Amino acid sequence: MAREFIRRVSWLVMVGAGVLFCAAHVQGFQNSDGPIAINSEKALDHVGKAVRVRIHIHTAGMAAKGTEWALGSKSSWMDEGVLMIRVRENVQKQFAEQSILSGRHFVGKDVEVTGVIETINPGGLTRAAIFLESASSLKILSPSAPTMKKSPEAAAASPGGSSGMPTVISPDDAGRHEGRIVRVEMSVQSTGRFGEAYVFNSLASYDAPGNLQVIIDADVAGQFAKSEGIDNLVRFFSERQIQVTGKVELRNPGGVRVPGITIKSPGDIQYQLQSERPAAAVADLPNRTVDLYLTGGRQYADVVITEITPGSTPESIAGLKVRLKRGRDRTIRPDDVEDIVVDGVPLDLTYDRETRSLSPNTDKRQRRRDEAVAAEKRLAVRGKRLYSVFSEEEQEEWLKKNREFVQGVRRYFADRPMRVMESDFFLIVTDISEAEGRAYFPYLDELYDQMCSDFGIPEGRNIFPGRCIICAFEQRGDFIRFEADYLKKDYEGATRAGGLCHPNIDGQVMVSLFKKDFESRFAYVLVHETSHAIVSRFYSNAAIPSWLNEGMAVWIGARIVRKDQTLQKSVEKSTVELRQRGNLAGFFEADQIDGNLYGTAAVLVDLLLKEPDRAFKRFFILLKQGFDQDEAFQRAFSMTFEDLTRKYGQTIGIPDLKK
Repeated sequence: MAREFIRRVSWLVMVGAGVLFCAAHVQGFQNSDGPIAINSEKALDHVGKAVRVRIHIHTAGMAAKGTEWALGSKSSWMDEGVLMIRVRENVQKQFAEQSILSGRHFVGKDVEVTGVIETINPGGLTRAAIFLESASSLKILSPSAPTMKKSPEAAAASPGGSSGMPTVISPDDAGRHEGRIVRVEMSVQSTGRFGEAYVFNSLASYDAPGNLQVIIDADVAGQFAKSEGIDNLVRFFSERQIQVTGKVELRNPGGVRVPGITIKSPGDIQYQLQSERPAAAVADLPNRTVDLYLTGGRQYADVVITEITPGSTPESIAGLKVRLKRGRDRTIRPDDVEDIVVDGVPLDLTYDRETRSLSPNTDKRQRRRDEAVAAEKRLAVRGKRLYSVFSEEEQEEWLKKNREFVQGVRRYFADRPMRVMESDFFLIVTDISEAEGRAYFPYLDELYDQMCSDFGIPEGRNIFPGRCIICAFEQRGDFIRFEADYLKKDYEGATRAGGLCHPNIDGQVMVSLFKKDFESRFAYVLVHETSHAIVSRFYSNAAIPSWLNEGMAVWIGARIVRKDQTLQKSVEKSTVELRQRGNLAGFFEADQIDGNLYGTAAVLVDLLLKEPDRAFKRFFILLKQGFDQDEAFQRAFSMTFEDLTRKYGQTIGIPDLKK
């Protein structure tokens, strides 16, 4: 579904841009006896000169189409006397080696900058700027923006004496650094409130020995909402890895002495979004394993780049040789390539007809980056997250866990002839006979291939943590026992179900079902529930509405298991139900739709699939991006849910059907 969206998983920073500096920048250092100290507000009087200047960083953003950090000495680049500090990508990499992942790190800090004054013209205004030559050209003078000089006592308490540079510590060691400025990395394991302030803990409980608290007051929380677009700090930062800079002070929550850091500005907390991961350089592609997207619509996972022919411009590709997953070697023409994705990060390639080569396109990157960053933040403040691409080592760990779970099922049902089958994407534990298994289980691979094609997932890509586990039982009683006793799930729910999908059993994706007294529908239920599993692992863990989820499952069940009559029977049952009710009351909002209306859901999906311009795919994507249902529907279709209800009512002979 919408392969272009799969490629919008994360923001690329074009590697290699900004390596060249203008002649004036270099010349300034060659012809000078040394940088001169200046006042930042007079920087335009020193264009072309090497200078040293101390400023307070008020703002951090992106410039040069999203590839450069832009730090400002005033609250806006429009302010008279502002000095802008530009950080190109090669210098960003140097900062990354110091665990500085964003320009936000410098907001609220006093810094000393050395470099050549140049002019830039944002919005047609002439402003002074320094383009950093290296990370060492910018030194932090204070970690948290004090407005007065430090006292001798404070200076002595700071590691490094008068330098004021923070000490790097671990969270459980914070209690030994009271009064000192520190930098610490931690994972937010629990949260709380202290009046109007937010409190983040490095451990599961505030009073656990070794816990460190990070406190964000209401004013700084407001700054997060304004500058970062984060209006729910608890959901955004829960279980997130962060780096915090500030002074350690002892606090007394609940009468327990706990070290804490109260941050002074959003820049005191650093975090990295998946969307901000840098891309591989074109020069580094040979021998790398990538996902290859072709203009004809085919996508291949785990392709090895065997050879790159460089183009006439930096970072361009004039020729490409690859080895596909099953060992086939191919020469790929540049104009046949839509994009290359390395570790989940696209290169954002565009073909140039004049040079007959591919190269990263900054406009394309910026559009995708903006959408990806906005989506990731939107998901985060709703307690949801993007899925990352698992490394080979991570997949091995998950597969080990999958196999341990399956062996546990076998031991629990030792009185049954449980056997295990494994494919590229599924791990099946079952007591269904081998002959019957050969008739039913191939539907799984057909379903997976079809849905990956619809979603735009590269051929051969495994989206599951290890494998999707299928627990298929011969007897209904064993299915209920597995659900209620082994998984500790709802007994009543299991007694009413033919199969169930569990998208998160300790991080694993699982489907369970039974066959006895259900042979005529077993293949359909297998496909139906497994389609839920695939949907759950697409792009993010944002839930889609029940009517859409069930409607898609019924619709694709009929598409894969062609002889099954479930769709037709479901539509008939829904029509009878609605003739009596005359409305869909609560249907679109229900956490779980009435089983009598599964046919309605399937017909609605079919109607929406027929809308032009791939609107249905766009709708599904927007939901996975974290938009609420009404906004996603409005963005994707030129109608309301009331309009859809009337249209559906007309197809089943109930023209006055109400939403």
